[in-house]
Amino acid sequence: MDIEAAYEKRWENIAMGLPRVEGNASYSNFLERPATLMPKSAFDQTENIININKKYFDLQLMKEYTKPEGEFIEMKFGTDQTLRAGVVVSQLIFDGSYIVGLMSSEVYIQTFKNIKKKTEIEIKAVIANSYAGVLISEENLLILNKNKEIAQNNVEESEKMLKNGFLEKQDLDQMRLVLSNINSQIRYAQRQVEVSYNMLKFNMGMPIEEDLSLSEDIYKITDLPFPLELFSKENDYDHTSNNIDIEISENTIRANKLLMNLEQMKYLPSIQASYSYDLTANNNDFKFFSSDQKWLGSSFIGISMKIPIFNSFKTSSLVQQARIAFDKSKNQHEELKEKLKLDFENTKSEYLLSVDQSNISLENVKLAEEILKNEQTKFLNGLSSSMSFSKVQNQMYDAQREYLQSLYKLFQSKTELNKILNL
Repeated sequence: MDIEAAYEKRWENIAMGLPRVEGNASYSNFLERPATLMPKSAFDQTENIININKKYFDLQLMKEYTKPEGEFIEMKFGTDQTLRAGVVVSQLIFDGSYIVGLMSSEVYIQTFKNIKKKTEIEIKAVIANSYAGVLISEENLLILNKNKEIAQNNVEESEKMLKNGFLEKQDLDQMRLVLSNINSQIRYAQRQVEVSYNMLKFNMGMPIEEDLSLSEDIYKITDLPFPLELFSKENDYDHTSNNIDIEISENTIRANKLLMNLEQMKYLPSIQASYSYDLTANNNDFKFFSSDQKWLGSSFIGISMKIPIFNSFKTSSLVQQARIAFDKSKNQHEELKEKLKLDFENTKSEYLLSVDQSNISLENVKLAEEILKNEQTKFLNGLSSSMSFSKVQNQMYDAQREYLQSLYKLFQSKTELNKILNL
């Protein structure tokens, strides 16, 4: 939705430079028309009459005429009611800020695209780790069930040996204790599977009550998916160039440069043209729409220009501030590139270490299983004590847990490497 709003914002900026048409209408009714005072002498024709009588009739005044001064007549002009309607068309001809605004709209849209992309990457990583958590919990439950079968078989064999007098009851109790601990771990693991599934559904935006089944297994998703050249020291290719933080930083540089250009454009004038047409009707009564109503029209066309002359160096200060922000963003971009390179090397090392650790843990599991198998044979033949056998069992269980932990850590480092490489 933010991207859609950004596109609408771009059209808003474009529309500022397109023709605008505005209509206007007004109605006024003077309850009492304003009066104007006019000099009374302006309407006095007495002097003209006297001159005519002198010229044509040879008549003389018996007393000299004095023109009245300082006296006024109250007069009212116009009509009681007026109705006006008009239309104004305006067009921006030149404005440097408008040009920069059009260029900035693309950067504005890209900002929200980058935010969306970064959010998707973060969500993808969260879901991936949750997915792996489910697979790990399921694999743990599967291993525990296999261990239970072995422990159950050991208890049954111990009962037979006790019955035949080849084993002490303490040894049988020890086998039962191992089985009881495994049953307790299975119940806990079952709850962990349920919790892991619910967390995965939540992160995916899926209702918790809906069913979900996974098609992958933990061993498949932890396979090495990266090209070998990523781990070659001879390859000097910048693997972080596609990182989303780099894209965000580059867009920030473009935005700050446009802000600097915007402040520089304030030195330039802005020019706008306009056209206006009005109709006016006057009447003492509301009869504007009668056939004999006369409408008086007027129109004009004009061009206006605003020229910045002096503002006490305010524009210069704003330009310098924008330039500093632009330079600062470039420096931060270089720092980010170096940081991401360092993060890549560290995460790559952690990933390779996790791969080695998981391989070692797997070998330890195989070795522990072989030791347990030999120890079990000794125990069932009376050549080993139950305590020694239990110790070997716990040793194998620890190896299994460490192996699962190494797989989860391997997947986490793989996910983090994916984020840095934007894969």
